Amino acid sequence: MEAILFDVGGTILELSPSPYEIYRSIFAELGIGVGDNDLETVLATTRREIESTLCEGDAPSSIPLFFNERLMETLGLSEDAGTAWAVTRRFSERMGFEPYPEARAVLCRLAERYRLGAISNWNLSEPLESVLEEHGMLEYFEYTLASNEIGIEKPDPHIFYHALMR
Repeated sequence: MEAILFDVGGTILELSPSPYEIYRSIFAELGIGVGDNDLETVLATTRREIESTLCEGDAPSSIPLFFNERLMETLGLSEDAGTAWAVTRRFSERMGFEPYPEARAVLCRLAERYRLGAISNWNLSEPLESVLEEHGMLEYFEYTLASNEIGIEKPDPHIFYHALMR
Protein backbone atom coordinates (compact mmCIF):
# COMPACT_ATOMS: atom_id res chain seq x y z
CA MET A 1 0.00 0.00 0.00
CA GLU A 2 1.37 3.37 -1.03
CA ALA A 3 -1.46 5.81 -0.44
CA ILE A 4 -4.49 6.37 1.76
CA LEU A 5 -7.53 8.43 0.78
CA PHE A 6 -9.46 10.10 3.58
CA ASP A 7 -12.96 11.47 3.60
CA VAL A 8 -13.09 14.79 5.45
CA GLY A 9 -16.46 15.35 7.13
CA GLY A 10 -17.12 12.80 9.84
CA THR A 11 -13.67 11.25 9.46
CA ILE A 12 -11.05 13.84 10.34
CA LEU A 13 -13.32 16.83 10.90
CA GLU A 14 -16.65 16.69 12.69
CA LEU A 15 -19.53 19.02 12.03
CA SER A 16 -19.86 21.78 14.55
CA PRO A 17 -22.59 22.53 15.45
CA SER A 18 -24.04 19.03 15.07
CA PRO A 19 -26.43 18.28 12.20
CA TYR A 20 -29.22 17.98 14.77
CA GLU A 21 -28.54 21.50 16.07
CA ILE A 22 -28.30 22.92 12.54
CA TYR A 23 -31.59 21.34 11.46
CA ARG A 24 -33.32 22.38 14.68
CA SER A 25 -32.39 26.03 14.07
CA ILE A 26 -33.33 25.93 10.38
CA PHE A 27 -36.72 24.38 11.07
CA ALA A 28 -37.43 26.92 13.81
CA GLU A 29 -36.48 29.72 11.42
CA LEU A 30 -38.75 28.31 8.68
CA GLY A 31 -41.61 27.72 11.11
CA ILE A 32 -41.48 23.95 10.68
CA GLY A 33 -42.63 22.43 13.96
CA VAL A 34 -40.72 19.27 14.87
CA GLY A 35 -40.25 18.02 18.43
CA ASP A 36 -36.70 17.30 19.57
CA ASN A 37 -37.24 13.54 19.85
CA ASP A 38 -39.06 13.46 16.53
CA LEU A 39 -36.24 15.32 14.84
CA GLU A 40 -33.63 12.84 16.14
CA THR A 41 -35.76 9.93 14.94
CA VAL A 42 -36.48 11.46 11.54
CA LEU A 43 -32.81 12.32 10.96
CA ALA A 44 -31.76 8.76 11.82
CA THR A 45 -34.48 7.25 9.63
CA THR A 46 -33.61 9.48 6.69
CA ARG A 47 -29.88 8.75 7.09
CA ARG A 48 -30.53 4.99 6.98
CA GLU A 49 -32.76 5.37 3.92
CA ILE A 50 -30.12 7.40 2.08
CA GLU A 51 -27.35 4.95 3.01
CA SER A 52 -29.48 2.07 1.72
CA THR A 53 -30.16 3.92 -1.53
CA LEU A 54 -26.46 4.67 -2.02
CA CYS A 55 -25.51 1.05 -1.28
CA GLU A 56 -27.89 -0.03 -4.05
CA GLY A 57 -25.92 2.13 -6.46
CA ASP A 58 -28.53 4.81 -6.95
CA ALA A 59 -26.47 7.97 -6.48
CA PRO A 60 -28.33 11.28 -6.91
CA SER A 61 -26.59 14.27 -8.43
CA SER A 62 -26.62 16.08 -5.06
CA ILE A 63 -26.61 13.98 -1.91
CA PRO A 64 -27.36 16.91 0.45
CA LEU A 65 -30.37 17.99 -1.62
CA PHE A 66 -31.55 14.37 -1.94
CA PHE A 67 -31.22 13.95 1.83
CA ASN A 68 -33.27 17.08 2.49
CA GLU A 69 -35.96 16.09 -0.03
CA ARG A 70 -36.33 12.74 1.76
CA LEU A 71 -36.23 14.51 5.14
CA MET A 72 -39.08 16.83 4.12
CA GLU A 73 -41.05 13.84 2.83
CA THR A 74 -40.47 11.88 6.06
CA LEU A 75 -41.70 14.89 8.05
CA GLY A 76 -44.87 14.83 5.96
CA LEU A 77 -44.15 18.16 4.32
CA SER A 78 -44.88 18.87 0.69
CA GLU A 79 -42.24 17.82 -1.74
CA ASP A 80 -41.67 21.46 -2.52
CA ALA A 81 -38.23 21.57 -4.13
CA GLY A 82 -37.87 25.17 -2.98
CA THR A 83 -38.08 24.19 0.69
CA ALA A 84 -35.53 21.38 0.25
CA TRP A 85 -33.19 23.81 -1.55
CA ALA A 86 -33.66 26.41 1.19
CA VAL A 87 -32.85 23.85 3.88
CA THR A 88 -29.81 22.60 1.92
CA ARG A 89 -28.49 26.14 1.38
CA ARG A 90 -29.03 27.17 5.01
CA PHE A 91 -27.42 23.96 6.27
CA SER A 92 -24.27 24.56 4.21
CA GLU A 93 -24.11 28.18 5.40
CA ARG A 94 -24.16 27.06 9.04
CA MET A 95 -21.76 24.17 8.76
CA GLY A 96 -18.53 24.48 10.66
CA PHE A 97 -15.87 21.97 11.46
CA GLU A 98 -13.74 20.97 14.39
CA PRO A 99 -10.96 18.40 14.13
CA TYR A 100 -11.41 15.14 15.95
CA PRO A 101 -8.94 15.21 18.86
CA GLU A 102 -6.70 12.45 17.49
CA ALA A 103 -6.88 13.41 13.80
CA ARG A 104 -3.69 15.48 13.49
CA ALA A 105 -1.57 12.92 15.34
CA VAL A 106 -2.90 10.08 13.17
CA LEU A 107 -2.33 12.04 9.96
CA CYS A 108 1.18 12.99 11.07
CA ARG A 109 2.12 9.35 11.73
CA LEU A 110 0.57 8.06 8.52
CA ALA A 111 2.18 10.81 6.40
CA GLU A 112 5.59 9.48 7.45
CA ARG A 113 4.90 6.20 5.58
CA TYR A 114 2.17 6.84 3.01
CA ARG A 115 0.98 9.37 0.49
CA LEU A 116 -2.22 10.89 1.87
CA GLY A 117 -5.12 12.34 -0.06
CA ALA A 118 -8.38 13.96 0.99
CA ILE A 119 -11.53 13.41 -1.03
CA SER A 120 -14.85 14.90 -0.04
CA ASN A 121 -18.38 15.53 -1.20
CA TRP A 122 -18.04 19.28 -0.90
CA ASN A 123 -20.72 21.84 -1.66
CA LEU A 124 -19.47 24.69 0.51
CA SER A 125 -18.30 28.03 -0.84
CA GLU A 126 -15.10 27.85 1.23
CA PRO A 127 -12.59 25.62 -0.58
CA LEU A 128 -11.74 22.27 0.96
CA GLU A 129 -8.05 23.22 1.10
CA SER A 130 -8.87 26.35 3.10
CA VAL A 131 -10.80 24.38 5.72
CA LEU A 132 -8.00 21.82 6.03
CA GLU A 133 -5.43 24.63 6.31
CA GLU A 134 -7.53 26.43 8.93
CA HIS A 135 -7.39 23.30 11.08
CA GLY A 136 -3.69 22.57 10.55
CA MET A 137 -4.25 19.49 8.39
CA LEU A 138 -3.51 20.52 4.81
CA GLU A 139 0.22 19.92 5.25
CA TYR A 140 -0.36 16.16 5.61
CA PHE A 141 -2.11 15.75 2.26
CA GLU A 142 -0.28 15.48 -1.03
CA TYR A 143 -3.53 16.09 -2.85
CA THR A 144 -7.13 16.99 -2.21
CA LEU A 145 -10.23 16.58 -4.31
CA ALA A 146 -13.57 18.25 -3.65
CA SER A 147 -16.63 16.96 -5.48
CA ASN A 148 -17.61 20.47 -6.54
CA GLU A 149 -14.33 20.72 -8.50
CA ILE A 150 -15.35 17.95 -10.91
CA GLY A 151 -19.13 17.66 -10.51
CA ILE A 152 -19.05 14.07 -9.22
CA GLU A 153 -19.93 12.94 -5.69
CA LYS A 154 -19.09 9.79 -3.79
CA PRO A 155 -20.02 6.98 -4.04
CA ASP A 156 -19.61 7.37 -7.82
CA PRO A 157 -16.35 5.51 -8.53
CA HIS A 158 -15.23 8.19 -11.00
CA ILE A 159 -14.39 10.58 -8.17
CA PHE A 160 -11.95 7.99 -6.83
CA TYR A 161 -10.40 7.56 -10.27
CA HIS A 162 -9.89 11.34 -10.45
CA ALA A 163 -8.24 11.28 -7.03
CA LEU A 164 -5.94 8.40 -7.98
CA MET A 165 -4.83 10.22 -11.12
CA ARG A 166 -3.52 13.18 -9.11
